[in-house]
Amino acid sequence: MARGRFVSKAISLDEKVERHSIPVALAREVIERDDCTCQYCGKRGEFINRYGKPTVVENPKGIDLQSKEFYNGLDVIPFQIDHVVPISEGGQNTKENLILSCRHCNLSKGARHG
Repeated sequence: MARGRFVSKAISLDEKVERHSIPVALAREVIERDDCTCQYCGKRGEFINRYGKPTVVENPKGIDLQSKEFYNGLDVIPFQIDHVVPISEGGQNTKENLILSCRHCNLSKGARHG
């Protein structure tokens, strides 16, 4: 077997699903529609610009994020934009197929339908 041929034992490079970043404008639309709330458990987050992108975060340390134009610290837990129908099953980066999810719920869900 050629070195670098496999990403993991389960998925070869030939079978890997091509992923594209979610455009910033689309991410902002999803965040606004979902009102900074996890669509699985109802947890609310705080909106910030993180690394120049719109982001919703859990803020367990209670840092004053609203007084900062950008916050790039590592002590917040970012929410994730989740595909309802996973890309691996043909899901697309469309507003209808994307929801806001806290990290815990998204990682618990895995590549299953939402």
